[in-house]
Amino acid sequence: MGLQTTKWPSHGAFFLKSWLIISLGLYSQVSKLLACPSVCRCDRNFVYCNERSLTSVPLGIPEGVTVLYLHNNQINNAGFPAELHNVQSVHTVYLYGNQLDEFPMNLPKNVRVLHLQENNIQTISRAALAQLLKLEELHLDDNSISTVGVEDGAFREAISLKLLFLSKNHLSSVPVGLPVDLQ
Repeated sequence: MGLQTTKWPSHGAFFLKSWLIISLGLYSQVSKLLACPSVCRCDRNFVYCNERSLTSVPLGIPEGVTVLYLHNNQINNAGFPAELHNVQSVHTVYLYGNQLDEFPMNLPKNVRVLHLQENNIQTISRAALAQLLKLEELHLDDNSISTVGVEDGAFREAISLKLLFLSKNHLSSVPVGLPVDLQ
């Protein structure tokens, strides 16, 4: 008694391949939704973690997110996990209305638009800005930045910076070394 094998009709193989591709695509989309930090709400390319009384940025921001809303929390400078720097898809971050007292480190490295207004930022280091080579628009208005709080050459490596908002600070002069393309 031998085993009988039957050959799948070609349309059956096509159906199976199609079903597998669709299933993997759906799994990919569902896994992105499941990857959303539990304290946030995720919607396609947006993560909403605003107004949650957070003291730190939640772990597990999924790759593929382009805009990160973290405004009106209680996030301080110690609240930025190192893994955040490696989320490459994020290009816009809203961090206004938090408890930052210095320009934060470990922000997503490809961020282009950064809202840090309405914090208590007093210092800007060269090292923090050097991590953000693609930064084009920076909102630092309504903070506590003074002329002595800006490290010499802090903006030197911000080569892509086009818009800088510094109103409502304690500056007695314009910071030295601003990019030539600044508007």
